Amino acid sequence: MEKKSIEEIAADIKVIRELASSGTMLQDIKNQLGVSEEYVSAVMLCLQGYQEDDDMAVARLVEMSL
Repeated sequence: MEKKSIEEIAADIKVIRELASSGTMLQDIKNQLGVSEEYVSAVMLCLQGYQEDDDMAVARLVEMSL
């Protein structure tokens, strides 16, 4: 996967948060976004650890974890 900008990661986080909260499985999220399973897992893990709705803050956490 090519390196995404912090803004792109934040946009993905918003989509992943919405899909995951509606019960969409990790594999389906990965396929819908065209990203790796590791990326979706990293986003979901960061979302669990940071309950705020600040997508940019979560994006920074995701960026550091990749």
